[in-house]
Amino acid sequence: MKKINLILISSILLLSSYDQSFAQSTNVSILPPTGMIPATVTLPSIVNFLVQALFAIGSIAAVCYLIYGGIKWIISGGDKAGVEAARNHIIAAIVGLIIIVGTFAIISLVYSVLGLGTFNNNFSIPKITP
Repeated sequence: MKKINLILISSILLLSSYDQSFAQSTNVSILPPTGMIPATVTLPSIVNFLVQALFAIGSIAAVCYLIYGGIKWIISGGDKAGVEAARNHIIAAIVGLIIIVGTFAIISLVYSVLGLGTFNNNFSIPKITP
């Protein structure tokens, strides 16, 4: 018990006596990339944003589902029913990713055929600039 009290007291003293001279600056601004925010909001820009957001959400969901299937496969421990269920999850996730990529390709093709430019020209992730 004395050792635990000694460790507890010494760690509290150590943590409470830190020096803030090496702390980083907190002046961080989050700015969208140049050209990301249009000057005027139009219906095509809203639709473009919504479709790109759905692609991002669908891709993240498919990857999470794939990881979930892999974890189920590992946890199944060789049980035939568990392995089969995990395999079905993995196949469904891969089919979902193929559908998302195919849809992205078709929409990009339609944009270029209709002369609307490229579909993903304004698609970028906001960056944190110091």
